[in-house]
Amino acid sequence: MPSSSRRAFLAATGVGLGSLAGCNALSTDPPTTSPPTVNLAGRTVFVDSQVPVPDRAEFDRTNDTTAADVAVFAPTEANVEQVAVTLADGTPVAVAGADAQWTLMQACRELDASYGLASSGWGAQTRFVAAVPRGDRLDTHVFVGAELPRDLPWALSETLSPRAQSCTVPFERVELPDDVTRLGTARIRGRNDVAGFDRLDSVRVRTDDEDVSPVFVDTSATIWSGEAADGDDRYRADSVALAAEFDARLDRIGPGSQTTESLTVADESDTTEDEARQVFTPETDATRDRFTACSRCRVIPDELGDRFSYLANARFRWRDPRLLRSDDVWSHHTPGEAVWYP
Repeated sequence: MPSSSRRAFLAATGVGLGSLAGCNALSTDPPTTSPPTVNLAGRTVFVDSQVPVPDRAEFDRTNDTTAADVAVFAPTEANVEQVAVTLADGTPVAVAGADAQWTLMQACRELDASYGLASSGWGAQTRFVAAVPRGDRLDTHVFVGAELPRDLPWALSETLSPRAQSCTVPFERVELPDDVTRLGTARIRGRNDVAGFDRLDSVRVRTDDEDVSPVFVDTSATIWSGEAADGDDRYRADSVALAAEFDARLDRIGPGSQTTESLTVADESDTTEDEARQVFTPETDATRDRFTACSRCRVIPDELGDRFSYLANARFRWRDPRLLRSDDVWSHHTPGEAVWYP
Protein backbone atom coordinates (compact mmCIF):
# COMPACT_ATOMS: atom_id res chain seq x y z
CA MET A 1 0.00 0.00 0.00
CA PRO A 2 1.35 3.49 -0.79
CA SER A 3 2.56 5.63 2.08
CA SER A 4 0.25 8.33 3.45
CA SER A 5 2.31 11.00 1.68
CA ARG A 6 2.09 9.12 -1.61
CA ARG A 7 -1.68 8.65 -1.27
CA ALA A 8 -1.99 12.40 -0.68
CA PHE A 9 0.22 13.06 -3.69
CA LEU A 10 -1.88 10.81 -5.91
CA ALA A 11 -5.10 12.43 -4.75
CA ALA A 12 -3.76 15.94 -5.27
CA THR A 13 -2.39 15.38 -8.77
CA GLY A 14 -4.70 12.80 -10.26
CA VAL A 15 -1.87 10.28 -10.75
CA GLY A 16 -3.27 6.77 -10.85
CA LEU A 17 -6.83 7.96 -11.41
CA GLY A 18 -6.94 7.53 -15.16
CA SER A 19 -7.03 10.21 -17.86
CA LEU A 20 -9.25 12.91 -16.43
CA ALA A 21 -10.86 15.37 -18.80
CA GLY A 22 -13.72 17.82 -18.55
CA CYS A 23 -15.14 19.82 -15.68
CA ASN A 24 -15.75 17.12 -13.08
CA ALA A 25 -16.10 13.89 -15.02
CA LEU A 26 -14.05 11.13 -16.59
CA SER A 27 -14.23 11.51 -20.37
CA THR A 28 -13.40 8.69 -22.77
CA ASP A 29 -14.90 10.34 -25.85
CA PRO A 30 -12.75 12.04 -28.52
CA PRO A 31 -13.32 15.75 -29.24
CA THR A 32 -16.41 16.48 -31.28
CA THR A 33 -14.51 18.97 -33.46
CA SER A 34 -12.02 18.02 -36.14
CA PRO A 35 -8.32 18.80 -35.63
CA PRO A 36 -6.57 21.55 -37.59
CA THR A 37 -6.12 20.83 -41.29
CA VAL A 38 -2.64 19.50 -42.04
CA ASN A 39 -0.65 19.18 -45.23
CA LEU A 40 1.07 15.83 -45.76
CA ALA A 41 1.69 16.43 -49.46
CA GLY A 42 5.08 15.03 -50.38
CA ARG A 43 5.02 12.52 -47.52
CA THR A 44 5.04 8.80 -48.29
CA VAL A 45 3.18 6.55 -45.88
CA PHE A 46 2.91 2.79 -45.49
CA VAL A 47 -0.52 1.91 -44.09
CA ASP A 48 -1.43 -1.56 -42.85
CA SER A 49 -4.50 -2.92 -44.64
CA GLN A 50 -6.27 -3.22 -41.26
CA VAL A 51 -5.93 0.51 -40.51
CA PRO A 52 -8.79 2.73 -41.77
CA VAL A 53 -7.79 5.85 -43.70
CA PRO A 54 -9.99 8.96 -44.14
CA ASP A 55 -11.32 9.59 -47.62
CA ARG A 56 -9.38 12.82 -48.14
CA ALA A 57 -5.98 11.73 -46.86
CA GLU A 58 -3.45 13.76 -48.87
CA PHE A 59 -0.30 11.66 -48.81
CA ASP A 60 1.39 9.16 -51.10
CA ARG A 61 1.02 5.46 -50.32
CA THR A 62 3.65 2.73 -50.55
CA ASN A 63 3.73 -0.99 -49.81
CA ASP A 64 7.42 -0.84 -48.87
CA THR A 65 8.13 0.26 -45.29
CA THR A 66 11.75 1.12 -46.17
CA ALA A 67 10.49 3.67 -48.72
CA ALA A 68 8.07 5.32 -46.29
CA ASP A 69 8.47 8.47 -44.21
CA VAL A 70 6.33 6.70 -41.60
CA ALA A 71 4.74 3.25 -41.37
CA VAL A 72 1.31 2.76 -39.76
CA PHE A 73 0.42 -0.64 -38.31
CA ALA A 74 -2.67 -2.14 -36.70
CA PRO A 75 -2.28 -3.11 -33.01
CA THR A 76 -1.99 -6.89 -33.30
CA GLU A 77 0.41 -9.36 -31.75
CA ALA A 78 1.30 -10.54 -35.24
CA ASN A 79 2.57 -7.04 -36.10
CA VAL A 80 4.94 -6.68 -33.12
CA GLU A 81 7.93 -8.15 -34.94
CA GLN A 82 7.32 -6.07 -38.08
CA VAL A 83 7.04 -2.90 -36.00
CA ALA A 84 10.38 -3.72 -34.34
CA VAL A 85 12.07 -4.47 -37.69
CA THR A 86 10.76 -1.23 -39.21
CA LEU A 87 12.06 0.82 -36.28
CA ALA A 88 15.43 -0.96 -36.48
CA ASP A 89 15.60 0.07 -40.15
CA GLY A 90 15.27 3.71 -39.04
CA THR A 91 11.69 4.34 -40.18
CA PRO A 92 9.25 6.09 -37.81
CA VAL A 93 6.34 3.86 -36.83
CA ALA A 94 2.78 4.59 -35.73
CA VAL A 95 0.28 2.12 -34.31
CA ALA A 96 -3.41 2.97 -34.72
CA GLY A 97 -6.32 1.29 -32.94
CA ALA A 98 -7.33 -0.14 -29.57
CA ASP A 99 -4.38 -1.29 -27.41
CA ALA A 100 -1.97 0.56 -29.70
CA GLN A 101 0.43 1.29 -26.84
CA TRP A 102 0.72 -2.40 -25.91
CA THR A 103 1.87 -3.26 -29.43
CA LEU A 104 4.45 -0.48 -29.47
CA MET A 105 5.78 -1.38 -26.01
CA GLN A 106 6.31 -5.01 -27.04
CA ALA A 107 8.17 -3.93 -30.17
CA CYS A 108 10.42 -1.46 -28.33
CA ARG A 109 11.51 -4.20 -25.92
CA GLU A 110 13.02 -6.11 -28.84
CA LEU A 111 15.34 -3.24 -29.79
CA ASP A 112 18.77 -2.30 -28.51
CA ALA A 113 17.76 1.33 -27.96
CA SER A 114 16.98 3.52 -24.97
CA TYR A 115 13.45 4.90 -24.73
CA GLY A 116 10.77 6.04 -22.35
CA LEU A 117 7.01 6.39 -22.06
CA ALA A 118 5.35 9.27 -20.24
CA SER A 119 2.77 6.81 -18.94
CA SER A 120 3.15 3.04 -18.76
CA GLY A 121 -0.65 2.61 -18.80
CA TRP A 122 -3.29 3.56 -21.32
CA GLY A 123 -7.05 3.94 -21.63
CA ALA A 124 -9.88 4.11 -24.12
CA GLN A 125 -8.69 7.48 -25.48
CA THR A 126 -5.25 6.13 -26.40
CA ARG A 127 -5.75 4.84 -29.93
CA PHE A 128 -2.70 6.29 -31.66
CA VAL A 129 0.96 6.02 -30.58
CA ALA A 130 4.24 6.41 -32.42
CA ALA A 131 8.00 6.03 -32.09
CA VAL A 132 10.72 7.85 -34.03
CA PRO A 133 14.27 6.37 -34.15
CA ARG A 134 17.05 8.82 -33.23
CA GLY A 135 20.25 6.82 -33.53
CA ASP A 136 20.55 4.66 -30.41
CA ARG A 137 17.35 5.99 -28.82
CA LEU A 138 13.64 6.29 -29.56
CA ASP A 139 11.36 9.28 -29.13
CA THR A 140 7.82 8.14 -28.28
CA HIS A 141 4.49 9.86 -28.87
CA VAL A 142 1.13 9.08 -27.26
CA PHE A 143 -1.96 10.84 -28.62
CA VAL A 144 -4.97 11.38 -26.38
CA GLY A 145 -8.40 11.91 -27.90
CA ALA A 146 -7.43 11.05 -31.49
CA GLU A 147 -10.42 9.61 -33.36
CA LEU A 148 -9.75 7.15 -36.15
CA PRO A 149 -9.80 7.43 -39.07
CA ARG A 150 -10.64 11.16 -38.88
CA ASP A 151 -7.52 12.27 -36.99
CA LEU A 152 -4.96 9.98 -38.66
CA PRO A 153 -3.41 12.72 -40.89
CA TRP A 154 -3.19 15.15 -37.94
CA ALA A 155 -1.48 12.59 -35.69
CA LEU A 156 0.98 11.62 -38.44
CA SER A 157 1.83 15.27 -39.06
CA GLU A 158 2.38 15.85 -35.33
CA THR A 159 4.64 12.79 -35.18
CA LEU A 160 6.81 13.80 -38.13
CA SER A 161 6.83 17.56 -37.42
CA PRO A 162 6.00 18.25 -33.76
CA ARG A 163 5.63 21.89 -32.78
CA ALA A 164 8.75 23.41 -31.27
CA GLN A 165 8.47 24.16 -27.55
CA SER A 166 10.28 27.06 -25.95
CA CYS A 167 10.13 27.56 -22.18
CA THR A 168 8.22 30.72 -21.25
CA VAL A 169 10.27 30.85 -18.03
CA PRO A 170 13.74 29.29 -18.43
CA PHE A 171 15.27 26.71 -16.12
CA GLU A 172 17.27 28.06 -13.22
CA ARG A 173 19.23 26.60 -10.31
CA VAL A 174 19.65 23.26 -12.12
CA GLU A 175 22.58 23.38 -14.52
CA LEU A 176 22.91 20.60 -17.07
CA PRO A 177 26.46 19.16 -17.29
CA ASP A 178 28.13 18.70 -20.65
CA ASP A 179 28.73 14.96 -20.22
CA VAL A 180 25.13 13.73 -20.24
CA THR A 181 23.35 11.25 -22.47
CA ARG A 182 19.71 11.65 -23.42
CA LEU A 183 17.67 8.47 -23.07
CA GLY A 184 14.96 9.82 -25.36
CA THR A 185 11.84 11.94 -25.20
CA ALA A 186 8.35 10.80 -24.24
CA ARG A 187 5.42 12.88 -25.39
CA ILE A 188 1.69 13.06 -24.69
CA ARG A 189 -0.15 15.18 -27.27
CA GLY A 190 -3.85 15.74 -26.89
CA ARG A 191 -6.98 17.62 -27.80
CA ASN A 192 -10.27 17.97 -25.99
CA ASP A 193 -13.52 19.79 -26.65
CA VAL A 194 -12.12 23.21 -25.75
CA ALA A 195 -8.39 23.30 -26.51
CA GLY A 196 -5.10 21.43 -26.92
CA PHE A 197 -2.05 20.44 -24.88
CA ASP A 198 1.39 18.91 -25.30
CA ARG A 199 3.54 17.33 -22.57
CA LEU A 200 7.13 16.30 -23.28
CA ASP A 201 9.37 14.44 -20.82
CA SER A 202 13.10 14.02 -21.38
CA VAL A 203 15.61 12.13 -19.23
CA ARG A 204 19.37 12.61 -19.31
CA VAL A 205 21.98 10.65 -17.36
CA ARG A 206 25.65 11.07 -16.55
CA THR A 207 28.03 8.14 -16.78
CA ASP A 208 30.45 8.01 -13.85
CA ASP A 209 31.95 4.71 -12.75
CA GLU A 210 32.95 5.97 -9.31
CA ASP A 211 30.00 8.04 -8.08
CA VAL A 212 26.24 7.74 -8.15
CA SER A 213 25.12 9.34 -11.40
CA PRO A 214 22.50 12.09 -11.19
CA VAL A 215 19.49 11.83 -13.45
CA PHE A 216 18.01 14.98 -14.97
CA VAL A 217 14.26 14.86 -15.63
CA ASP A 218 12.91 17.66 -17.82
CA THR A 219 9.20 18.21 -18.37
CA SER A 220 7.73 20.82 -20.69
CA ALA A 221 4.00 21.33 -21.01
CA THR A 222 2.44 23.57 -23.64
CA ILE A 223 -1.15 24.74 -23.25
CA TRP A 224 -3.11 26.33 -26.08
CA SER A 225 -6.32 28.26 -25.57
CA GLY A 226 -9.39 27.21 -27.51
CA GLU A 227 -8.98 29.55 -30.47
CA ALA A 228 -5.27 28.79 -30.85
CA ALA A 229 -6.07 25.05 -30.89
CA ASP A 230 -9.13 25.19 -33.18
CA GLY A 231 -11.23 24.53 -30.09
CA ASP A 232 -13.80 26.53 -28.11
CA ASP A 233 -12.67 30.17 -28.28
CA ARG A 234 -14.53 31.00 -25.06
CA TYR A 235 -11.84 29.29 -23.00
CA ARG A 236 -8.41 30.73 -22.22
CA ALA A 237 -5.37 29.12 -20.62
CA ASP A 238 -5.73 29.36 -16.84
CA SER A 239 -2.82 27.32 -15.39
CA VAL A 240 -0.49 24.36 -15.78
CA ALA A 241 0.56 22.27 -12.77
CA LEU A 242 3.53 19.90 -13.05
CA ALA A 243 3.98 17.22 -10.38
CA ALA A 244 6.30 14.26 -9.93
CA GLU A 245 7.25 11.88 -7.15
CA PHE A 246 10.49 9.91 -7.14
CA ASP A 247 11.66 6.80 -5.33
CA ALA A 248 15.14 8.34 -5.51
CA ARG A 249 16.40 11.48 -3.76
CA LEU A 250 15.13 14.71 -5.32
CA ASP A 251 18.23 16.86 -5.04
CA ARG A 252 17.23 20.05 -6.85
CA ILE A 253 14.38 21.54 -8.89
CA GLY A 254 13.89 24.62 -11.04
CA PRO A 255 12.55 27.12 -11.75
CA GLY A 256 11.79 28.43 -8.29
CA SER A 257 8.87 30.62 -7.24
CA GLN A 258 8.86 33.91 -9.11
CA THR A 259 6.72 36.37 -11.02
CA THR A 260 7.80 37.46 -14.48
CA GLU A 261 6.09 39.70 -16.98
CA SER A 262 4.40 36.70 -18.60
CA LEU A 263 4.03 34.01 -15.90
CA THR A 264 3.80 33.47 -12.17
CA VAL A 265 5.57 30.34 -10.94
CA ALA A 266 4.67 28.84 -7.56
CA ASP A 267 7.17 26.18 -6.46
CA GLU A 268 5.36 23.92 -3.96
CA SER A 269 7.94 21.11 -4.05
CA ASP A 270 8.96 19.14 -0.97
CA THR A 271 12.43 17.69 -1.43
CA THR A 272 12.23 15.96 1.97
CA GLU A 273 9.47 13.78 0.48
CA ASP A 274 11.10 13.67 -2.99
CA GLU A 275 8.02 15.38 -4.45
CA ALA A 276 8.14 18.08 -7.11
CA ARG A 277 5.17 20.36 -7.76
CA GLN A 278 5.07 23.67 -9.62
CA VAL A 279 2.09 25.74 -10.74
CA PHE A 280 2.38 28.15 -13.68
CA THR A 281 -0.22 30.91 -14.12
CA PRO A 282 -0.37 33.30 -17.12
CA GLU A 283 -0.20 37.05 -16.53
CA THR A 284 -0.77 38.47 -20.03
CA ASP A 285 -3.20 38.05 -22.91
CA ALA A 286 -0.42 36.45 -24.94
CA THR A 287 0.27 33.75 -22.35
CA ARG A 288 -3.45 33.19 -21.85
CA ASP A 289 -3.45 32.23 -25.55
CA ARG A 290 -0.57 29.79 -25.05
CA PHE A 291 2.54 29.21 -22.97
CA THR A 292 5.03 26.45 -22.17
CA ALA A 293 5.69 25.50 -18.55
CA CYS A 294 9.07 23.86 -17.94
CA SER A 295 10.52 21.98 -14.98
CA ARG A 296 13.87 20.31 -14.38
CA CYS A 297 14.54 17.87 -11.53
CA ARG A 298 17.96 16.60 -10.49
CA VAL A 299 17.50 13.15 -8.98
CA ILE A 300 20.10 10.93 -7.28
CA PRO A 301 19.14 7.24 -7.52
CA ASP A 302 20.93 4.52 -5.58
CA GLU A 303 21.61 2.95 -8.96
CA LEU A 304 20.22 3.47 -12.43
CA GLY A 305 19.84 -0.19 -13.38
CA ASP A 306 17.86 -1.18 -16.46
CA ARG A 307 14.72 0.77 -15.51
CA PHE A 308 14.06 4.26 -14.15
CA SER A 309 10.57 5.44 -13.27
CA TYR A 310 8.61 8.11 -11.42
CA LEU A 311 4.99 9.09 -10.88
CA ALA A 312 4.05 12.22 -12.79
CA ASN A 313 1.17 14.37 -13.91
CA ALA A 314 0.71 17.54 -15.92
CA ARG A 315 -2.63 19.22 -15.26
CA PHE A 316 -3.80 21.66 -17.91
CA ARG A 317 -6.66 24.01 -17.02
CA TRP A 318 -8.72 26.45 -19.06
CA ARG A 319 -11.31 29.00 -17.91
CA ASP A 320 -14.09 31.01 -19.53
CA PRO A 321 -13.24 34.53 -18.27
CA ARG A 322 -16.65 35.94 -19.20
CA LEU A 323 -18.38 34.06 -16.38
CA LEU A 324 -17.99 34.70 -12.68
CA ARG A 325 -18.57 31.10 -11.57
CA SER A 326 -15.39 29.73 -10.05
CA ASP A 327 -16.16 26.22 -11.30
CA ASP A 328 -16.40 27.16 -14.98
CA VAL A 329 -13.11 25.52 -15.84
CA TRP A 330 -12.04 22.69 -18.11
CA SER A 331 -9.16 20.49 -16.99
CA HIS A 332 -7.14 17.69 -18.51
CA HIS A 333 -4.68 15.49 -16.61
CA THR A 334 -1.90 13.27 -17.97
CA PRO A 335 -1.26 11.02 -14.95
CA GLY A 336 0.71 7.82 -14.69
CA GLU A 337 4.04 6.15 -14.12
CA ALA A 338 6.69 7.45 -16.51
CA VAL A 339 9.15 4.66 -17.24
CA TRP A 340 12.54 4.72 -18.97
CA TYR A 341 14.81 1.97 -20.23
CA PRO A 342 18.47 3.11 -20.55
